[in-house]
Amino acid sequence: MSRGQDGERGIVLVWMAIMLVVLLAMAGFAVDLGSWYLRSSKLQRAADAAALAGVVWMPEDPVSAQAAAMAALQKNGIDTAKVTVTYPPPTSAQQFRVQLSDPAVPTFFSRPFLSTVHETRSATGEYITPVPMGSPRNTFGSGNLLPSPNTENFWAAVSGWCSGRENGDLRQPAYDQTFVSGAWTCGSTLPANGDYDSTGYVYAIDFASTPGQNIAIDVYDPAYNATGSNADNSLKSGSTITTTYTVYGHTASPFDSPTSTTPLYSRTFASGTTGQNSWVNLYTLSAPTAGRYYLQVQTAANEANSYGSNGFALRAHPATAVWNNSTSVCTTIPGDPTYSSSCPQIHGVDDMSIFANQTGSSASFYLAQVDPVYAGKTMKVDLFDPGEGASKLEILDPNGNPVNFDWTTPCGTVNGVTIAAPSGASCNGSTHTAGANNVAYLDVSGTGTQPYSNLSSTSKYSDRTISAFIKLPSDYTGAYGTKTWWRIRYTTTTGTVTDRTTWSVSILGNPVHLVTEK
Repeated sequence: MSRGQDGERGIVLVWMAIMLVVLLAMAGFAVDLGSWYLRSSKLQRAADAAALAGVVWMPEDPVSAQAAAMAALQKNGIDTAKVTVTYPPPTSAQQFRVQLSDPAVPTFFSRPFLSTVHETRSATGEYITPVPMGSPRNTFGSGNLLPSPNTENFWAAVSGWCSGRENGDLRQPAYDQTFVSGAWTCGSTLPANGDYDSTGYVYAIDFASTPGQNIAIDVYDPAYNATGSNADNSLKSGSTITTTYTVYGHTASPFDSPTSTTPLYSRTFASGTTGQNSWVNLYTLSAPTAGRYYLQVQTAANEANSYGSNGFALRAHPATAVWNNSTSVCTTIPGDPTYSSSCPQIHGVDDMSIFANQTGSSASFYLAQVDPVYAGKTMKVDLFDPGEGASKLEILDPNGNPVNFDWTTPCGTVNGVTIAAPSGASCNGSTHTAGANNVAYLDVSGTGTQPYSNLSSTSKYSDRTISAFIKLPSDYTGAYGTKTWWRIRYTTTTGTVTDRTTWSVSILGNPVHLVTEK
């Protein structure tokens, strides 16, 4: 063997040794890469869980949001003493962002080349909260008590156990189809109201900032009276309705029921003249902090002869100040002459039961506050028993312009009950179809087919829920700027509307979810 061949053989051995080191390093990196990926996946899952756990507290209580996030991290096996947890600001107040940074993810086979790896993962949760309804002000349902431009044109209202759902209250009457043989009846053999809710209706009182003073919560005409009250309606002489008002503070979690905590105060008003057509102080909050308080209004269950509706109004104001209809009204709408950063906004939660009482050819009512965070989503507006006394209903965007919408109403066989189709329509499955798409307004004029027997009213949509669907602009701010309040406009040919109805507004989609981070 020549010397040259020996040299070449030596070079091959050197190259083999070098390549073996490279191959071992690559194998080490490959094995460690799997370990890093597992660690990354664990961090991401924990961040996701923490973001979802914390977001239900936003925007009211970021301290509790962070505490819930930390608890979720620990349940998911994250040692928060070794992992840095931060909360970068999200893009909206209804989001909550969690970021995890592990600066010392260990290496094994690749340790000679890399001692540790730094991994960072984050997640953003979003909570589609119930949208505020009915009022941006410190008043709700005050009818015609306030001078223009603060006149609300509707009363808050709650009906009695025997009043029959067809009279416009979706949640409190126990029965439906209660007009039997030309007379109102109330008995357990009647069809039950499937939408009955013993908790009644809940209103929120929001404080965007700390007022630093005691706040009085007042109720106008709190007791039902068959005669003499501006906003009460009676179906039958001798009717009585017992109404209870209960004030609640903060819940254990905003995701919990508003009535899940011990009430701060409760007062029951029997039928009579107590506070008739006047304001009564219900309760005074002692220097409330920023956040949300609740007021529940309900009528007594199983109350005989409770054929009617109790109309009332709500307001909140500094307890030391005498209310003035012109100067005490405030609003949460920036730029409005009555805007105040400490205005205690009163609004409906989930749904609102009202008595629309309008004179004149048209009037509009605040419907819901829809913020830019909902851009591109679909808004659903449910109108129960709408439009009596009106000719058409329009939904107005924050600029005050009518929007087109699709709508449906249940008909056919729904949950074992046969519901006749509305006049001029047919049923498709469990909803009606004819003329339901891309309409500029809902024609509520004239009479219509009753959905079933034993109803008094022949109004076109009596005892029906109309569900309207509006696609919100993807560039919400570009379309509406800082405006966020939607309205409903009634138009009438008779000059008077007396519509007892229940409204609700929701944004379609999973209320608590993760959003894609940008």
